[in-house]
Amino acid sequence: LAACKIISRSPHNQREIVDRRAKRALPLQTVVREVEILRSLNHPNIVQLYGYAESSKSVFILTELLSGGEVFEKLMQESEQRFTETDAIKVSRGVASALAYLHSNHIMHRDVKPENVVYASNEPGADVKLVDFGFAMVRSKPFSLCFPLCFPLFSSVSLCLPVSTNTTFVQVSNPSGRGGGQVVNAKEKVRAGTLGYR
Repeated sequence: LAACKIISRSPHNQREIVDRRAKRALPLQTVVREVEILRSLNHPNIVQLYGYAESSKSVFILTELLSGGEVFEKLMQESEQRFTETDAIKVSRGVASALAYLHSNHIMHRDVKPENVVYASNEPGADVKLVDFGFAMVRSKPFSLCFPLCFPLFSSVSLCLPVSTNTTFVQVSNPSGRGGGQVVNAKEKVRAGTLGYR
């Protein structure tokens, strides 16, 4: 099964798309960049792209179907199925694994928040997947944020401050515990940690 995201083109300019959430037009290049990034990725905790097409009125992005809902929705539930410590560990591991993979490929997601972490299914123990690569950036060398993207509920104060060119990178141990850890951007790691804490 697959999901199809349909994005309308601006009726006034074929090189723009209509962002219904922001209620404004965005350059078509933002979608093209997102698709190019997703095309290059293959990781169990990142949504998989199946295809991309354009028509004169719309842009179509075909991805794997993620039917379990957002982590944000589960965090907000007030029922007996509250978000447990075990759930937080599984989500944090999945997000950390996805970020380590992205950073090893010189990609920074730049929009890690519970709304962009989705369960693959409603089954107990389902994997989580990182989605929405609209703000993602690719760099051929170590990078720093050009500008911080801050979502107050899920960002530490330091992430919302101006970024110097001296971005800190930290060593993350290999999940197997046998060395060979990967270097990741500390600011995005802190954001993932803040997500797990909340």
